Amino acid sequence: LFTSINYCMCGEVVSSEHSGFMRELISSTVGGNPDMYSEAYLGRSNSSYCSWIMTKDAWGGAIELQILSEHFQVEMVVVDTKSGCLTRFGESGKYPQMMMLIYDGIHYDPLYSGENSRKTTIFRAGDERILEAAKLLAGKEKENRNYTDTAGFTLKCLVCGFRMKGEKEAQSHASSTKHINFSEV
Repeated sequence: LFTSINYCMCGEVVSSEHSGFMRELISSTVGGNPDMYSEAYLGRSNSSYCSWIMTKDAWGGAIELQILSEHFQVEMVVVDTKSGCLTRFGESGKYPQMMMLIYDGIHYDPLYSGENSRKTTIFRAGDERILEAAKLLAGKEKENRNYTDTAGFTLKCLVCGFRMKGEKEAQSHASSTKHINFSEV
């Protein structure tokens, strides 16, 4: 997520160390507002979340998108490959610009128009032509099954061979056995 947002903001791939600023911003925002960012909202304690988001293994999602949208004052639109739905972060801010990301169930990738050195990564907010193009792309990706259904995929533990369905069963298996090497079947 952070690499894709950096790409949209800069128009090129930048070092992953630039993600540290975004992580610090998110941690500071969440830590500074424990009433809004409660355990019920975060799924963990506020302080635990703030520590977790600072690690390089923490991936962002809706909470992080909303915070970053407000900070950078740009609408962030995510098109979901599996559902084809658009989710808009920062829409109520009436920001004049938007960036587009595509989500495949695990990763966020930047969407852009153009080729080579003439790529456009920031668009006029609400540009229906761009939003429709994103939906069409998501439809093609869905047709090609280029998404991961984390609730319904079948996994095999590469340590003991145990088969499981979905992320929750994998987490439970990892927790009880300490096995963390899985493959999608």
